[in-house]
Amino acid sequence: MVEITNTKLKINTASTVEASKALSTSGTLIDYTKKDDRKILILLDNSAGETTCTILKGNALQGAKDLSFKVAGSSVSGLVVESGLFVNAQGENKGKLVIKGAAQVKAQVIELP
Repeated sequence: MVEITNTKLKINTASTVEASKALSTSGTLIDYTKKDDRKILILLDNSAGETTCTILKGNALQGAKDLSFKVAGSSVSGLVVESGLFVNAQGENKGKLVIKGAAQVKAQVIELP
């Protein structure tokens, strides 16, 4: 699976934002090992119509169900994800969440200081 590189911002410092990566229907990994309330998942949809994306449930106790949502076509959307529900607590993807979607949707993650 492809993994998105998070951009870590610093206070009062302009930072270059990592390039967004296309999502995959087989899954794309996002590092969520630090505080989830300081991360913004940004989704860029280059299609003409809306696209459905799905964040898979995590394998911790709170991981009850997947989260599916729509991203409007030709738009940029932001999402703050509650890690307890979606981050994997064990296994090869420990500390990561998995998002699935069509390749016309690109994603990047901004970590706030």
